Amino acid sequence: MSLVSGVHLIPAAGHFVVEPAKEQELSDGGVILPEDTHQQLREMYVRVVAVSPLGELAPGTSERVPINVKVGDQLCVVRGVGVPVKIGGVKYLLLTENSVLFTVVGKD
Repeated sequence: MSLVSGVHLIPAAGHFVVEPAKEQELSDGGVILPEDTHQQLREMYVRVVAVSPLGELAPGTSERVPINVKVGDQLCVVRGVGVPVKIGGVKYLLLTENSVLFTVVGKD
């Protein structure tokens, strides 16, 4: 169970909740990209704020496969997927692992 905007969240099996990354993003050349430029990109960076304790069902079985993300992970996900939710006036997305392109590792 995770505390998000003062509310305890338990996402449905196989799902997790993310919020958009807040830091300004830079192009490869170090130029700060305006927000509307990011909206044209096919991916976006997010931070995981809540994860379901139950993974998705493995195909053809009744066994659960654990989710490979944890609270605090920074991810690059496909833009435009997921279910938008608003909690305490803050916008979040409810996603599954199919939306994840990669996990950002070693970024300070």
